[in-house]
Amino acid sequence: MGLRCDITLSITLVSPFLMPGLDVAALGIDAAALRDDCGKGCPIIPADQVKGLLSAACTTLAEAGVEIDGVAVTRTLIGRLFGRPSDEDGGEWGAPQRGAIIFGDLTAPPQIFGDLTAPPQKAASFTRVSIDGSTGAAKNGALQTVELVAPLGQRVTFSGTATVRFDPRTMPAPATKTAAEWVAALLHTALGVIPAVGGLKTAGFGQVAEASATMTHAEPLALPTPATALPPVVRRYVHFDRRLLVDAERVADNVWKGQEIIPGAVFKGALAERLRLAGEDTRSGSPFGTALAAMRFSHAFPANTDGRPAGFTPPLSLCVYADRNDKLHGACALSTGGPDALPACAASQTAPAIPRFAPDWKDAEREQVLAAIGWPAPPSLTPLPRGHTAIGKDYVAADQKLFVDVGLSTHNQKWFLEIGQDKADPARFRDLMATLDQGLDGIGATGARATFTDPGDAPWDWPSSFDSTRTGDGLWAVTLATPALMFREPKPGMDAVAQYKDYWETRAGVGLEGAVLVDVFASQKLTGGYLGLRRRMYGHDRYYPFVLTQPGSVFLLSGITEEQLKALMRTGLPARAPEGVSLTWENCPYLPENGYGAILVNAIDHARLAPGVPLSDKEAS
Repeated sequence: MGLRCDITLSITLVSPFLMPGLDVAALGIDAAALRDDCGKGCPIIPADQVKGLLSAACTTLAEAGVEIDGVAVTRTLIGRLFGRPSDEDGGEWGAPQRGAIIFGDLTAPPQIFGDLTAPPQKAASFTRVSIDGSTGAAKNGALQTVELVAPLGQRVTFSGTATVRFDPRTMPAPATKTAAEWVAALLHTALGVIPAVGGLKTAGFGQVAEASATMTHAEPLALPTPATALPPVVRRYVHFDRRLLVDAERVADNVWKGQEIIPGAVFKGALAERLRLAGEDTRSGSPFGTALAAMRFSHAFPANTDGRPAGFTPPLSLCVYADRNDKLHGACALSTGGPDALPACAASQTAPAIPRFAPDWKDAEREQVLAAIGWPAPPSLTPLPRGHTAIGKDYVAADQKLFVDVGLSTHNQKWFLEIGQDKADPARFRDLMATLDQGLDGIGATGARATFTDPGDAPWDWPSSFDSTRTGDGLWAVTLATPALMFREPKPGMDAVAQYKDYWETRAGVGLEGAVLVDVFASQKLTGGYLGLRRRMYGHDRYYPFVLTQPGSVFLLSGITEEQLKALMRTGLPARAPEGVSLTWENCPYLPENGYGAILVNAIDHARLAPGVPLSDKEAS
């Protein structure tokens, strides 16, 4: 049986010190201090810097042949505790291995001067200048003003928690300590090796006065007693204890941006790891592995202030256009007549207005469109960018290993998650839900801890309707809420529309008897790279990126029933498998059981928008 323990880390620094952030603290400040996102302005040592410094210090101990309670510190043990990247013997197909330790930020009181509990009132600073070695004079343009969070010489203590999860059978057996106590002793010893923390260390910043690591809590990772009965679909609010970075995509050469909507696979993977640490078998074919693969985790959508899920992408077929009086009108390009049936603006007598689709909308236009169609307004989530660099020799930043990630603040924010039993064994489903409700560690790149609460009677509204007058007699508009794998392998002469017709109208696709694709308005995205290499849907000897149909893509269908659509809303659209291939989580991440292929039905009133609905009586600015 695995263990979960909390180790309190404490580092006391002597001012001046600087953990640089990316925000501008005040006019004239060149380098600002990194602070927390909870509104208190507390200076922090970021989790990744704590991890990097301690990993480097443990490597120093290993090179020196240090033993702790009779157990040698080795590189293998360091890799087990801190993790290994995919290019360092990470397993089959370069899979990285996350370490047993999850570090959190270390936080100091929100002081500047004097009272250590008072919030900062202004930015204090320290000025640095570079000296010309030949003349002894200050160099031109080499002045830097650094923010101070404490007066020079003052000692400031940063503290936080590291969570360790491990199977005791994989850890060393010390002479007089438990495995958890040994890990705490290792971190305590490693902290004593670190001379300074933060930036500008070569200029004397960040001197460590004292540091400690103490185990404060330990508990077995046993499976809890499950509930006696559960409904087939369970809903939960999800809360996180720190900054969140999930489903990140590269937006620049060294910038990664996380998403607001959390894939269901994120929670399913964390739950599988929790079971593994409890000593349960989660491999394919095992009882828990089969149940995990069969049950469906929706994507988690951020909740608005009223508790309703939001963040859905509106149908991509929506467009706006202006009349000769600059009043905005709305229309939908999805119809039995196709885009050529878009109405001309009645007030434009000289020439029809040109419709503008979502990528070209201004912020004010977007707000008007969403308000006019009654779409759930997305919550305002605060982005929290952080810079990262690898720790090199002498505990300073390594060259050419800098990148920035843009995570999200989770302060006062919750997400809405739906979990369906589907084809999972009912007893195993109850076991899994009881385990999930205890909380999950290791969510996303920041290792956030997720806690789950029952929403009770909180409102849950999918933007859907089964009123047939919203599209026309016998027609249904199906909009993707999450990406879906709908294309089979490329075939000569088969364009996107033909791929979608093949998906909806043939038994090899979604298999709706009698379905006819009347019209489609969709966008696609290639996802390959690491995912394409790790999850080779066509076999390990072939590489193809996945072709995903994006959220907001909308399909106008006929020949199907309300019951068929409600069933697809419960299960999600099936992922399109290559001929002769059975899709599993091992070869395809984009399965409906992981939250992909979620649909909305008749999400907007297409019939109302067809003639062009005025979106505003005000003149466009």
